[in-house]
Order: sequence, then structure tokens, then C-alpha cells
Amino acid sequence: MSETRTAPPVAAVPARGPAHPLPLDDPRPAPGRYLRCRTRGPVPVTALFPAVLQQRALADLARVPAMLACFVERLGPHPFDGCLLVIADDPARVPASPGVAVLRSDSIDGSGSCDGALADAIARQWFARGTEGADARDAWLVPALARYATWLWCEAAGDMTTDALAAAEHARLAGRSAGEPRDAREGAPDDPRAGRGALLLHGLRIELGDVRFFELLQACSLLHPAGAGTTQGFRELVGAFADRPTDALLDAWLVDAELPPAPERRRRAHRRHRR
Repeated sequence: MSETRTAPPVAAVPARGPAHPLPLDDPRPAPGRYLRCRTRGPVPVTALFPAVLQQRALADLARVPAMLACFVERLGPHPFDGCLLVIADDPARVPASPGVAVLRSDSIDGSGSCDGALADAIARQWFARGTEGADARDAWLVPALARYATWLWCEAAGDMTTDALAAAEHARLAGRSAGEPRDAREGAPDDPRAGRGALLLHGLRIELGDVRFFELLQACSLLHPAGAGTTQGFRELVGAFADRPTDALLDAWLVDAELPPAPERRRRAHRRHRR
């Protein structure tokens, strides 16, 4: 990150429908001394953070351009005219907007431990459509899309493959089914809605193949006004990309209470050739 300076008071970001690209203004995070840091690139990044966190924040945000490049490749063009990140002591005081990624100050330690939370917050900029036409049954969708995007970033960064992450997530969900304590906050690492939804997405990736699956993810983006803002809209999108019915797969993860088996890639049979 570069070009650090003290941030003046700025206006809140208005909520808007999808366009290309969506305009983005700085929010007012909270009273106090904040620094603004900007980077140039295919997706310009602006970060606002408390001045006392400057060194740690710059270290933790160093991989943001690479993260954005991964998401642009997999999820399509960034929906806004820039990526805005806000690090705040009290995120509730940051005006809500689908174009702003917000992290808590206490998650910033300079070690990169906030990488997953950062990727989740940034990925939501592709998918957070607001609540129009949605209800409680649709609450899984954006957290699941964001969770799967963090898996894609983890794989691109060379940490773990999406297959390994899916297996680990399924094991966590199985453990919770057995009575382990839960953390059901939206977007939390232990959020069962995000976990089940991400596993459904991985199952769809196996079913559709990479080309159609990533076309599906891009069709879910804010840049597509008819994209998936509700569960029914998502089902219709999946049907448009699938060669065969996927209702049983969708119902297993979205309707049935029982945890389905972990999605696994079909292994190709190896024939032995006699000499």
C-alpha cells in the first residue's frame, strides 16, 4: 500500500442498484484520526484505518492487490470503481454499503492472520445486493459465495486447495452436528449457513465443471441485475448452466436438515495395459 495521508470527513456511501461500474464514495468510519492509503492498479484500493494501526494495517493489507486479481479472474470484473476498505474500532458506526469492506481494529496485528476475514469482506463486494426481494431463507447466499471466494483465494495463494478446504469444512459441520458449540454470526468461521452453502458451491463446481461453474459465479455478481439475489434466483441460474437436473443436490444442502456427504471429485478409472 502507498500514499498514506490523514483522511478528512467524507460522506456516507448511498445504496444503489447494480450498474457498471458502481460509483463509490468514502464513508465516515467514526470520530478520530484516520489515515487514508491508496494504491493504483486495475482495481484501485483505498484503505481507511486508525493512525495508531498504520504499520500493522499496511502489513496486513499488503496482499489485497493479489487478492483482488484472484477475485477478478474468478468472479469477474470488480463491481465498483474502486475497492474501499475500512478498519474501525466499532464497525457498527461505519455506514452500511455493499461497496465497503469493514474489518475490526482488533483483527489487525500485522501477521496476516486476518487474511480470511479480509478476503471474505472483499468478496462480498461482488455479491451483496441488499435485502429487496429476499427473506430469511436467502440469508445463506452471500455468506456462502463469500466463503467460497476465500477458498479460491486460499488456493491461489498456495495455502490449501479447495478440495482440502471443503473436506475440512465438512468435518467441522459434522462435529457441530455431534454437539460441538456453534458460532452462528454471519460470516464467522463457524457460521453453518456459510459452511453448508460453500459446500453446495463446491458440489456444483464438481457437477458443472470449472468453466460453467465460474460462469455461474460471475452471473451472481452485482454487475448482472438479473443475477442471484434470492435462493430461487440462484436455483434458476444453476438450472441455466447445468446439463441435467440439480434439484436433488440443491435440496440436500439447502432444504434437508441432515448433513449430506462431502462433495468429492469422481476419480477416473485407470486401466492397466498388458504388454
